[in-house]
Amino acid sequence: MSVFAPGLVNLWKSIESYGIDPAPMFEAEDIKVSLPIDPCVRLPYVKVDRLRAKAETLCGDEAFGLRSAAVYLPSQFGALGYAWHASLTLRKACLRLERFIRVMNDKAVIRIEDHAGCMVVTLGINLNSECKFARDDGALALITRMCRLICGDHFRLQAVNFKHEPPQDIKPYFEYFGCELNFDCPENQLLIPLNLADEMSVGANR
Repeated sequence: MSVFAPGLVNLWKSIESYGIDPAPMFEAEDIKVSLPIDPCVRLPYVKVDRLRAKAETLCGDEAFGLRSAAVYLPSQFGALGYAWHASLTLRKACLRLERFIRVMNDKAVIRIEDHAGCMVVTLGINLNSECKFARDDGALALITRMCRLICGDHFRLQAVNFKHEPPQDIKPYFEYFGCELNFDCPENQLLIPLNLADEMSVGANR
């Protein structure tokens, strides 16, 4: 089980946003970060998960995973990140993510389905984790940020479903996602209105 090494820049920047030096934490896991990170390098999932869990504890923020969206750059997803931004529609972008998500995590699965007036993006990471809040919140927040970047300011979610239990403070979640939030759900999902899924993206490039 491995993850795409350039994606670790996102975790590094998230930790830095709290005014904390990430270097000792990465060194403790024997993860060397020097920019630019070779896109051919992959890292063990267990190391990355352990590092994320330590960062969440050190930062003391239950909504730590949401910070990943604020520091996102396309390069963190490699060629997939740039291809996402050039997609003709949000649906095409999501289908591209469905096809190539294993570049980021070789055990992750994305499913795209239409249901009840929404395009439902289901994220499956069926691996043990020391920090399911931070891991799953981060993935959902990142995909939401990516959608906003190619759809523009009018992008709105219908709802977000989380597998984990409700956080102690729901306010940061509502402020970020701005929609109905459902917890203790069978799947992690983003529900996107169909009219947004199929309109031309602002960065579309055939």
